[in-house]
Amino acid sequence: MQVIFATKSKNQNRYSINNIPGFGRMIFDKGVKITTDKGLIKALLNHKLYERGDFYLVSNEEMVANYLDGKLKDKLTKELLDGLSIQGLKELGRHTKCKSEQPSLIKVEALGKPITNKVQEILDTYTVKESFREKPKEPEEFIVKRSGDMTAQEAVEYITITDASNLKGFLNEDEERKTVLSAWNKKFPKEG
Repeated sequence: MQVIFATKSKNQNRYSINNIPGFGRMIFDKGVKITTDKGLIKALLNHKLYERGDFYLVSNEEMVANYLDGKLKDKLTKELLDGLSIQGLKELGRHTKCKSEQPSLIKVEALGKPITNKVQEILDTYTVKESFREKPKEPEEFIVKRSGDMTAQEAVEYITITDASNLKGFLNEDEERKTVLSAWNKKFPKEG
């Protein structure tokens, strides 16, 4: 996430802060500093000039807090990319200048790229809610059909059209219907 700081002066061309611990001198070009560095963001928020009001946080405070706490990701992950619609992936590909236009290849190219404000906007706009995603269909339980559960005509048709390897256990042991037994014997002739 890009975090934006700005100075109070609108006509100031450059603004600099000396001695930011761990970062040295910091320059705000045209009065604005944009960064994704969490350490720098924390240092600027704790700086005495920030407390005095010489510069301020432009970005949404709640989003910045979530970003610093790790609740918002700072790089594109497989989970984030999988949640995007096809249109969202194409938009993301254009913004991040991916070479491919194919959604599956855009996912590969965009993986690990930083989440800028524009990328976050694309994620917010095009992420498909969990309830709307296609869920893989669970295979229906295999139900063993039995000849006794069918009419004689249905049982004969089933025996005729079904592969012999799938008929194991189909014929009831007490099956008495001659048409069913005849179809069974045609499928499985008795030797001897």
